[in-house]
Amino acid sequence: MPRRFVLVVIAAILIMTIYNEITKKNDKRFEECVSRGVKYYKDIGSYPTLAAPPNVGRSADDVAIERCRITTTAF
Repeated sequence: MPRRFVLVVIAAILIMTIYNEITKKNDKRFEECVSRGVKYYKDIGSYPTLAAPPNVGRSADDVAIERCRITTTAF
């Protein structure tokens, strides 16, 4: 087996490993953000359906997910 092929395979494995770790961290941050958002809406008494504009009648869960997709520091 050529040495170059082995190096390419090793590099590909390392890149995939790093990508998976980054994805896991982002998923965890997203889940934590949604949890904070749901807790926030419960704390202010707007759970499960929001009553304040501009989200009147929307699910608090849906709004938390939407906002956390934009930025995981939303809540």
